[in-house]
Amino acid sequence: AMIAQKSKLSSPSASNNERFLCFDLVKAPKTRFVRIQLSKPKVPLVLNQVKVMGFGPIADKLDKAQLPITPYKLLTCMFTKQADFVLVSLLNEYSEKNGLPDDMKFISELNQTVLTSNAHLTKYEYGPASLMARYSMLLKFNKTVETIMPLVDMNAPKGHSSIAQNIRNSRSLILWAMKKQMWDRGLTATVSKSRANPTIALDQIGARKLFENRKTDHKGRVSLFGQLYQQTKDKNVDNLWKIPPNQRAFIVAYVGFHTADAGGPYRDALDKICKEIESPALPLFMKSPNNKNKLGENRHAVVPRPSSKQAHHLGMFQFLGRLMGMAIRSRNLLPLNFTSVVWKPIINDQVLASDIEAIDKMCFKTFDKIKSIEKAKPSSELFDKQMEGIFFEVHGSDGKKVELCRDGARKQLSWANRNEYMKLLLNFRINEFDVQVKAIRKGLAEVVPLEFTSLFTWREIMIQVCGRGMTREDCDLLERMTNYSGHTKSDECIKNFWKMMRDIFNDEQRSQFIAFVWGRSRLPTSASDFSQRFSITGHSRSHGNPDGWFPIAHTCGFSIELPKYTTLDVMVKKITWAMQNCGSVDADGGISSGARVEDNTLSDDEIDSFFE
Repeated sequence: AMIAQKSKLSSPSASNNERFLCFDLVKAPKTRFVRIQLSKPKVPLVLNQVKVMGFGPIADKLDKAQLPITPYKLLTCMFTKQADFVLVSLLNEYSEKNGLPDDMKFISELNQTVLTSNAHLTKYEYGPASLMARYSMLLKFNKTVETIMPLVDMNAPKGHSSIAQNIRNSRSLILWAMKKQMWDRGLTATVSKSRANPTIALDQIGARKLFENRKTDHKGRVSLFGQLYQQTKDKNVDNLWKIPPNQRAFIVAYVGFHTADAGGPYRDALDKICKEIESPALPLFMKSPNNKNKLGENRHAVVPRPSSKQAHHLGMFQFLGRLMGMAIRSRNLLPLNFTSVVWKPIINDQVLASDIEAIDKMCFKTFDKIKSIEKAKPSSELFDKQMEGIFFEVHGSDGKKVELCRDGARKQLSWANRNEYMKLLLNFRINEFDVQVKAIRKGLAEVVPLEFTSLFTWREIMIQVCGRGMTREDCDLLERMTNYSGHTKSDECIKNFWKMMRDIFNDEQRSQFIAFVWGRSRLPTSASDFSQRFSITGHSRSHGNPDGWFPIAHTCGFSIELPKYTTLDVMVKKITWAMQNCGSVDADGGISSGARVEDNTLSDDEIDSFFE
């Protein structure tokens, strides 16, 4: 082997057993890379054949006599992509509680059950040295990314920056604690120094008539979303939306309602707006094909409506992006049920065929049929006969026919053009929502620094905007953030309350309860993101007959007056009835004035309704 002389490395040694080239880099000067070249050009040399001794700070902490550094090839073979994901997940869990580690002692504090039982980690036998070396490599990689981030344009399109693309491809290996540090710095540096904080008059009654009359607000004027859009679209974006954490972008005045907005009406309005976004009352989103057909994954999800691409539609999609940016900054999360086909393009990630199948299990039916027939190696005549009646025309996610190419409705699928058909079909489905998602991304970019979102996985950006819902596990976080007054944690009533939340309620009911007591249906992602603690207080008027009273919620104060119900069954019935029938924010202030909106203001070109 020949090594570049400028590196001044120690002489290489070759191992006949492992066929490795070994170099000691401890005394080497700092260089961007080390070039390794075989003396016989025709013999291939791959990175897996190189063992790097003394890589990173781990070299100074290991006793090489007792615990030699693992060869790079063995390390790479043991730690597959999936195994690395598990290690990063464990380190993320540790860092959330303890911060980023500065030595290897943290390994003993990781979830040992996962370390010793996960299939990806037990596939190969390895000792503590392997684990320490891999974690050292992951931590070194993360520090390197943090160092070079200010020098890299992470918004560069694919093909324009190999460094940016390589970082984006490695986003799942970047620790959340590292991302959050950079993300928080970026958000803090771009907070607006002046605030608009306008009062927005919202007419709930007029907005409800859209649902009653089964009409679609195509131009965003009657729905709550539309009313907010019209009243804010021309205001200064920085002053209105670039707000600090736990602040409100505007004050809500519900027309004709007794409301004083100390936070409850604001959160309630955002929750209702999200319900409109996912409904036929707005032209923006529709049920995913799996949702309609009750097949496969994401049966609860919505996807952008491909036909909504006129200028007024794109303006509303852009406004949605601003709302998402505001949610990230303020930590007032939005309960939106989007899938990876929306989130991935937002963070400059590639939508894959698997993402499409996750929303439409039947979309590649013809694609799969072609592949299946190809395996049988039929004659071209037999293939053409089996594909008779299939043209270069498919149904999109909205059920409308789309030509894959010019005159596709008359172009017959055949053996000769089958590869062209599959390529066009895949390209169409992967890019079906591009126009709508680009508008959302444009609005988001106006409010948050998008270069940092390129470090996120699609699930991480989803959690930043929407939170994690309200699962059984989230009850642990809620319980840690709860204060009691008029009750104690050991009271039978309080024990029944947490049993109800964990074991009786499902995820939807838990979210409904949070909306009942806080005006929002999702918890913050961590304890540090809570703007206030949850309070369970005594019900002053229920003494002597607690089972005869309903609970009283105070959304502005994130609290509930809870009677001391005698049984779990009574508690479940009373709270369920209250949260299902008392959703309006009212009776806590003077009557708010403002103009009513009526659905007769819809223009003639808005007659088309998306209600089924």
